[in-house]
Amino acid sequence: MHFTINHVKQDLSFLAKIWGDSYARVATSLERTAKKRYNEGAISSIIAFVLCCGKGVIITSQERETGSELEQKEQIEQLDEQEQEARRLALRENAKRVLQGSGLAEMMQAVNRNLLKGRGWFEEYDTMVLFKWGTGYTMRHIWVEIEGNNIRFRLLPHRKCAEAVPICDGEYHTLTQAMWSNQTLLQAELKRRYDRPVAESSSD
Repeated sequence: MHFTINHVKQDLSFLAKIWGDSYARVATSLERTAKKRYNEGAISSIIAFVLCCGKGVIITSQERETGSELEQKEQIEQLDEQEQEARRLALRENAKRVLQGSGLAEMMQAVNRNLLKGRGWFEEYDTMVLFKWGTGYTMRHIWVEIEGNNIRFRLLPHRKCAEAVPICDGEYHTLTQAMWSNQTLLQAELKRRYDRPVAESSSD
């Protein structure tokens, strides 16, 4: 229970009835000490008189501000988490849109169905898909990332390719929307990635 100083004044008789005159005198003493220690302009720093296990505890405005700061921090953290989750969902929805809109999702499913006889599998993340097949030392994968409207195939580090399409930086082959809109070009890149997949170690 929390009482303001005014409440303490009003309830001295109530305290005396329940806990005896000694506790009422403690409350009065606390009030006097507060007024003696703080001037009238600062008396508001004594915010509440809390009764707990028969003992009096003074809660100051500093402690109340600390609690308020913690509440504000928790609210900010909750908002940050909500914003992060909203961004994550937005990225996931965008990746889904590009994979389906480009036809790449269906192309990879067709490769698994027709060439691998369903022995492959897909590991899906927010903006990435790992298309895997094989076991142990024969395990292979095609790594696809979506960045904005771009489709990126991750390869092992290599020398930059001379061709302008797809865009090569020595690690990724990137197809812009204008590039992957050409279904023949996208299928050709997927076939190259299937013919020369990234090998995985048996510990992966």
